[in-house]
Amino acid sequence: MHLMSAVILVKPQVSTEICQQMMAIPGVEIHADGGDGRLVITLESDQFRSLADHMEQIRDLKGVLDATPVYQYSDPPESEAFQKEMAS
Repeated sequence: MHLMSAVILVKPQVSTEICQQMMAIPGVEIHADGGDGRLVITLESDQFRSLADHMEQIRDLKGVLDATPVYQYSDPPESEAFQKEMAS
């Protein structure tokens, strides 16, 4: 499992629409909406590359001003899932 948290800065007037679009991205969960255009999200995936792809998708949404990763976690290298991912 791979997990990333991020702070997303959006134009406040389109925050609701952006939240809806982000929720359509697999593995995205919105944890906080400051009401002023600041959002805190997490992304979760079985593959690290998916996290990077999803962050790019979010950055490309119209009205997103910035998307900054804050924290990242990956299963330890000895885990079976990590071994499979690295082998492919």
